[in-house]
Amino acid sequence: MTELLLLLACAPDPAPAPVALGAGGTPQVVLGAAIPWEDATAVAVADVDGDGEQERYRVLDSVLYGPHGTHPLQGAWQKAVAFPLDGGSHEELFFATGTGVKHRDSPVRVYQASEASPALLWERDGSRDQLTDLREVDGRLWLAAFEDTWQVSGGWLDREGFQEVSRARMAMAQLPLRDGRVVQGRLYGQQPKSDGSLVVHEANGEERPLSGRRGVRSIGAGDLDADGHVDLLVADGWHYAYGEHGLARLGLYLGPDFTDARTLAVLPRDYAINNIELATLAGRPLVLLSGSHTVQLLSQDDLGWRLTHVSDIRETDQAVFRRTSDGVSVLVSGDPAIERAVSLDVQ
Repeated sequence: MTELLLLLACAPDPAPAPVALGAGGTPQVVLGAAIPWEDATAVAVADVDGDGEQERYRVLDSVLYGPHGTHPLQGAWQKAVAFPLDGGSHEELFFATGTGVKHRDSPVRVYQASEASPALLWERDGSRDQLTDLREVDGRLWLAAFEDTWQVSGGWLDREGFQEVSRARMAMAQLPLRDGRVVQGRLYGQQPKSDGSLVVHEANGEERPLSGRRGVRSIGAGDLDADGHVDLLVADGWHYAYGEHGLARLGLYLGPDFTDARTLAVLPRDYAINNIELATLAGRPLVLLSGSHTVQLLSQDDLGWRLTHVSDIRETDQAVFRRTSDGVSVLVSGDPAIERAVSLDVQ
């Protein structure tokens, strides 16, 4: 009996039962097959007819192809955003063109497109004709564009013209907040090739730097933790020797003061995240990341956040969310452009 008790005392603890990760009830994101479309160097979407499904636009050889015909572009395609009209049942597409490889002397132009042909809304001819940010914020149109070689000005655009709100050196990503603050993502610092930063430009004119990793490439925003405050999604890690030292990092900064910061994802095959888009599916947030070489979809799971590979791309390609009759899809430019439906696999 004594020997039996000794054997039991010395026996190792039984192995714990395996835990089924992902079995906690969080629906997993599932991507449909890649459906080829037409060739496109850029893509955009807007629900111009108000049927609840966003129409597709594509750019190829300096021509914009849309649901109501074609429009020759007088400059290189730069940015686009779907803008909701009164009541939200219809959208217009605002897009910007400017200097590019085949358009060395083209000024920055912003167009407004609905069911009619695109109409010129604003134009500026400067020493560096590049628009770097274009977004809809609370029913208003915000843009950021180079004022000269280094300075980027951000402000509101309407039929009366452009009203500047903020300006900073290489602040190519800018996000205005409801309380008058502007979040500036600076690609470089004050000296050539120096690291950029993330800065909150306070309503009183003061600047408050936030923690981060080098230069900022793009900024997204949404209430990801459902606490009523806007949270920031920031793509930083930019380095002047981007091919060798660039880091495609996505950081989350929780509002309202953005001091609670954490890394959500790093894209291992990319040196930068060039664009961030947010959408919701069945009440759950989705984040679309257009990297330098891949498109990735970020979604929540039982362990936090997970990346799902959408497509490989060229460095000049980009992707957008598209609202469809079935929910949400991802539209990616390329030869050909592709579209993949997004759904949730509820176990």
